Amino acid sequence: MVNLHAPNVGGVYALYDYTKKVVYYGKAEYNIKQNLLFHQTDPKESCTDEAYYFNSEICTNPDRRQKELLEEHKRLFEALPKCNENP
Repeated sequence: MVNLHAPNVGGVYALYDYTKKVVYYGKAEYNIKQNLLFHQTDPKESCTDEAYYFNSEICTNPDRRQKELLEEHKRLFEALPKCNENP
């Protein structure tokens, strides 16, 4: 699905487990697809191994948008997504 649907531009993305709970909010300065593929193949990214779904948002300031998403998640759920807890 990543190869078919992820954009080749910068922005933010969310990874979800099979219950559609957010496990990670990420950012990509240049290529969302490349970052998502990295999560699939890098053995050091074990926290995101359980990701089953993703979505993405193209934006010009990924740092700011990721921060907004994390703040909103923390406000709603009183915690960060589990893979964002220890940046």
